[in-house]
Amino acid sequence: MDTGKAFQRQRFTAAVQPFSGKIWVDQSQYETFFNFYTVITAMGAVEFDWQHPITKSPAVIRFDASSPPSVKPLSGGQYEISLNLEVIP
Repeated sequence: MDTGKAFQRQRFTAAVQPFSGKIWVDQSQYETFFNFYTVITAMGAVEFDWQHPITKSPAVIRFDASSPPSVKPLSGGQYEISLNLEVIP
């Protein structure tokens, strides 16, 4: 053990899979989204069922606590919402 390469081991048996994306919404959809975020998920604290962004299989998702959704107003009453999410294993 005194010589040779350092030993490494897996630190976790399962880890979250982060992903990010953007959605474009109108005023009504904006209000629906932020009601979902603030009330249903308690500002991102509660996990929710959705679809895995790549495999399209059912998945448990949560908002990334360190990066809440951000909104960029666009023209014509449209909004761009940037999301940072995590797939829970």
